[in-house]
Amino acid sequence: FRAAEADLAAHDARLGLEDASRGAALGAADDLFFANLLIARARARELLHDDRGAIAEYQEALRINEKLLAEVGR
Repeated sequence: FRAAEADLAAHDARLGLEDASRGAALGAADDLFFANLLIARARARELLHDDRGAIAEYQEALRINEKLLAEVGR
């Protein structure tokens, strides 16, 4: 996640997407770490003008965040 964020801060969307995807490939989970990777990928996709891909990544991150919030509220 940190590598992807650094790439995006340096305006390197392709490398940011690669780094976030590499992190996500380690294993999908409904946790904050994976949600942050999805958000980094969404930002990269936005910069690459992949609006549909960005929306899908943001929606999945939102689903995870809502699930985590619901669990905390129990």
